[in-house]
Amino acid sequence: MAENSPHKKHYEEPSAAERTVALSELMELICERLYEGQTVELMPHGTSMLPTIRDGQDSVILEAISARLKKYDVALYMRQNGVYVLHRVIDVTDEGYVFIGDNQFVKESGITDLHLLARVAKYRRGDRLVSADSFSERARARLIHTLRPIRYFALRVRRKLGRIFGRLFGKNKK
Repeated sequence: MAENSPHKKHYEEPSAAERTVALSELMELICERLYEGQTVELMPHGTSMLPTIRDGQDSVILEAISARLKKYDVALYMRQNGVYVLHRVIDVTDEGYVFIGDNQFVKESGITDLHLLARVAKYRRGDRLVSADSFSERARARLIHTLRPIRYFALRVRRKLGRIFGRLFGKNKK
């Protein structure tokens, strides 16, 4: 094929911002940077932290953990099975922490300081950089946590109505 042929596929190396890498591949570098007192910016994937962190749109700036986490802090930790998770602290106990994603309903307990890797210091939402410790962010976290039972109930009602109306007006009805 000729060099300028329209049939030749053109390949461009993705930019650093476009490259997706498994977090496990970066953990050594991330921990090294945090240990040196630097911050690390990551773009988490998934919906467990909606509406706080939007998949593919928002990023978080992580810092080393210098003190015991507080209620409503968001932290990166590693589960017993080796999976990395970025969730919110909803309870601090003598034994450790209870975490949950802002868009989830199942609490995860048994997380100790040994599981913790970093704490979210800031969120980047578009052009805005928001401190995780700001009054507005702490209030927002408290509101999300307080409304969780109402959101759970609303979701169950919505699913139940969906099933009822699906049976009544579904495409499979003959």
